[in-house]
Amino acid sequence: MVYTTKFNYFIAISAGEITIGEEKFYAISSYTPIAKLLLTKTIGDKIQFLNDTFVIKKIE
Repeated sequence: MVYTTKFNYFIAISAGEITIGEEKFYAISSYTPIAKLLLTKTIGDKIQFLNDTFVIKKIE
């Protein structure tokens, strides 16, 4: 799971938006462009994707 300042991502299989407790995640495949980008980054890194910029807050 990757928590960012914009969205939270669960990298496993593409399953759309899911809710776990109070938190929302986008379940995405590791083959998606955003997952490939996230998997090369670490906490504190800025991500530029499409026309948006956000920061990785936490990785579990």
